[in-house]
Amino acid sequence: MKNDLKLSRCVQLLADNDLLVLATTGPQGPHTSLMAYAASQDGREVYLVTAEDSRKWTNIQSDPRVSLMIDDRVQKLPNDRESIHALTISGEHDPLSDGPEAERVRALLLGRHPQLELFLSRPEGRLLRIRVRSVLLLSGLADAFHHSYPS
Repeated sequence: MKNDLKLSRCVQLLADNDLLVLATTGPQGPHTSLMAYAASQDGREVYLVTAEDSRKWTNIQSDPRVSLMIDDRVQKLPNDRESIHALTISGEHDPLSDGPEAERVRALLLGRHPQLELFLSRPEGRLLRIRVRSVLLLSGLADAFHHSYPS
């Protein structure tokens, strides 16, 4: 696959799935969380919601760098392990201000995950905007593609 096709595959994996693993780092060490998400059409931003008192929120406040992992194993297991795609995203939390942009992100999350309505309406709910800095796509056991976006 050419690089533009592989980059398109990364964006498609983001669009086709709705759960990811968020990894953060804080004073207590690494922390991972299974999260519902939505993404921008171009795959350059990923949106999540968490509680203000969560470990992930605390970690992100001290170190905004995160790693995200999305894969398609559910669609492939148990018979097709060799064709599993795993996408690792390195990114950085970029806080959203209240206003039209935050409302757009809320609507995007609710459109994809209506079950988040109660959580998003709570005062302690915090939106996360992750700006994608690089992607690493593993296709099967040996095919790796890495792309860094310009800052």
